[in-house]
Amino acid sequence: GGGGQSLEKQTNDEVLELLQKTSDHQTHIKELELAASKADGQRTELRAKLRETKENVEQLQNELDRLSREAAKKLQERSKFVAEEQLKTREAESAAKKNAEKFMQLRLRLATVVMEQEAQRNLAEDSTISATPTGTGDEAPKDK
Repeated sequence: GGGGQSLEKQTNDEVLELLQKTSDHQTHIKELELAASKADGQRTELRAKLRETKENVEQLQNELDRLSREAAKKLQERSKFVAEEQLKTREAESAAKKNAEKFMQLRLRLATVVMEQEAQRNLAEDSTISATPTGTGDEAPKDK
Protein backbone atom coordinates (compact mmCIF):
# COMPACT_ATOMS: atom_id res chain seq x y z
CA GLY A 1 0.00 0.00 0.00
CA GLY A 2 0.51 3.63 -0.19
CA GLY A 3 1.43 3.98 3.47
CA GLY A 4 4.37 1.66 3.05
CA GLN A 5 5.81 3.78 0.31
CA SER A 6 5.86 6.95 2.39
CA LEU A 7 7.64 5.07 5.17
CA GLU A 8 10.16 3.87 2.62
CA LYS A 9 10.55 7.44 1.29
CA GLN A 10 10.95 8.72 4.85
CA THR A 11 13.62 6.11 5.52
CA ASN A 12 15.35 6.97 2.25
CA ASP A 13 15.28 10.66 3.18
CA GLU A 14 16.73 9.87 6.61
CA VAL A 15 19.42 7.71 5.00
CA LEU A 16 20.22 10.48 2.49
CA GLU A 17 20.35 13.00 5.33
CA LEU A 18 22.65 10.72 7.31
CA LEU A 19 24.83 10.22 4.25
CA GLN A 20 24.97 14.00 3.74
CA LYS A 21 25.85 14.54 7.41
CA THR A 22 28.49 11.80 7.20
CA SER A 23 29.89 13.42 4.07
CA ASP A 24 29.92 16.83 5.82
CA HIS A 25 31.69 15.27 8.80
CA GLN A 26 34.23 13.62 6.52
CA THR A 27 34.81 16.95 4.75
CA HIS A 28 35.24 18.63 8.15
CA ILE A 29 37.64 15.86 9.25
CA LYS A 30 39.63 16.34 6.03
CA GLU A 31 39.72 20.12 6.67
CA LEU A 32 40.91 19.48 10.24
CA GLU A 33 43.52 16.99 9.00
CA LEU A 34 44.69 19.55 6.43
CA ALA A 35 44.87 22.24 9.12
CA ALA A 36 46.74 19.81 11.40
CA SER A 37 49.08 18.94 8.55
CA LYS A 38 49.65 22.66 7.89
CA ALA A 39 50.31 23.20 11.59
CA ASP A 40 52.75 20.27 11.54
CA GLY A 41 54.46 21.79 8.52
CA GLN A 42 54.66 25.14 10.27
CA ARG A 43 55.95 23.45 13.44
CA THR A 44 58.62 21.66 11.40
CA GLU A 45 59.48 24.94 9.66
CA LEU A 46 59.65 26.72 13.03
CA ARG A 47 61.84 23.95 14.47
CA ALA A 48 64.17 24.32 11.47
CA LYS A 49 64.26 28.12 11.94
CA LEU A 50 64.86 27.66 15.65
CA ARG A 51 67.70 25.21 14.96
CA GLU A 52 69.16 27.65 12.39
CA THR A 53 68.86 30.51 14.89
CA LYS A 54 70.55 28.39 17.58
CA GLU A 55 73.36 27.57 15.14
CA ASN A 56 73.73 31.26 14.25
CA VAL A 57 73.84 32.19 17.93
CA GLU A 58 76.42 29.46 18.51
CA GLN A 59 78.51 30.72 15.57
CA LEU A 60 78.28 34.28 16.84
CA GLN A 61 79.22 33.11 20.35
CA ASN A 62 82.23 31.23 18.93
CA GLU A 63 83.23 34.27 16.88
CA LEU A 64 82.86 36.46 19.97
CA ASP A 65 84.96 34.02 22.02
CA ARG A 66 87.62 33.95 19.28
CA LEU A 67 87.72 37.75 19.06
CA SER A 68 87.84 37.97 22.84
CA ARG A 69 90.77 35.53 22.96
CA GLU A 70 92.56 37.46 20.18
CA ALA A 71 91.99 40.74 21.99
CA ALA A 72 93.30 39.24 25.25
CA LYS A 73 96.34 37.87 23.39
CA LYS A 74 97.00 41.24 21.71
CA LEU A 75 96.60 43.01 25.05
CA GLN A 76 99.04 40.54 26.63
CA GLU A 77 101.52 41.05 23.76
CA ARG A 78 101.09 44.83 24.06
CA SER A 79 101.62 44.70 27.82
CA LYS A 80 104.71 42.55 27.30
CA PHE A 81 105.98 44.98 24.63
CA VAL A 82 105.35 47.96 26.92
CA ALA A 83 107.10 46.19 29.81
CA GLU A 84 110.08 45.39 27.55
CA GLU A 85 110.18 48.98 26.29
CA GLN A 86 110.05 50.27 29.89
CA LEU A 87 112.90 47.92 30.79
CA LYS A 88 114.91 49.12 27.77
CA THR A 89 114.19 52.72 28.75
CA ARG A 90 115.32 52.08 32.34
CA GLU A 91 118.45 50.32 31.07
CA ALA A 92 119.12 53.21 28.65
CA GLU A 93 118.56 55.76 31.43
CA SER A 94 120.88 53.77 33.70
CA ALA A 95 123.50 53.57 30.95
CA ALA A 96 123.11 57.30 30.26
CA LYS A 97 123.53 58.04 33.97
CA LYS A 98 126.66 55.86 34.11
CA ASN A 99 127.98 57.57 30.96
CA ALA A 100 127.25 60.97 32.48
CA GLU A 101 129.14 59.91 35.63
CA LYS A 102 132.06 58.63 33.50
CA PHE A 103 131.98 61.87 31.51
CA MET A 104 132.10 63.92 34.74
CA GLN A 105 134.99 61.77 36.01
CA LEU A 106 136.81 62.25 32.69
CA ARG A 107 136.21 66.03 32.79
CA LEU A 108 137.49 66.07 36.38
CA ARG A 109 140.56 64.05 35.37
CA LEU A 110 141.07 66.30 32.34
CA ALA A 111 140.75 69.39 34.52
CA THR A 112 143.27 67.86 36.96
CA VAL A 113 145.68 67.07 34.12
CA VAL A 114 145.26 70.59 32.70
CA MET A 115 145.87 72.09 36.16
CA GLU A 116 148.94 69.88 36.66
CA GLN A 117 150.29 70.93 33.22
CA GLU A 118 149.57 74.56 34.04
CA ALA A 119 151.37 74.21 37.37
CA GLN A 120 154.36 72.52 35.69
CA ARG A 121 154.46 75.24 33.04
CA ASN A 122 154.31 77.90 35.73
CA LEU A 123 157.11 76.15 37.61
CA ALA A 124 159.13 75.90 34.42
CA GLU A 125 158.52 79.56 33.64
CA ASP A 126 159.40 80.52 37.24
CA SER A 127 162.68 78.62 37.07
CA THR A 128 163.38 80.13 33.65
CA ILE A 129 162.61 83.62 34.96
CA SER A 130 164.84 83.14 38.03
CA ALA A 131 167.59 81.64 35.86
CA THR A 132 167.65 84.59 33.43
CA PRO A 133 168.36 88.04 34.77
CA THR A 134 165.69 90.61 34.42
CA GLY A 135 166.52 94.23 34.13
CA THR A 136 169.84 95.78 32.94
CA GLY A 137 172.31 93.93 35.18
CA ASP A 138 173.21 97.15 37.09
CA GLU A 139 171.20 96.14 40.11
CA ALA A 140 172.96 94.59 43.02
CA PRO A 141 172.20 90.96 43.66
CA LYS A 142 169.57 90.58 46.33
CA ASP A 143 171.17 87.57 48.03
CA LYS A 144 174.17 89.52 49.30
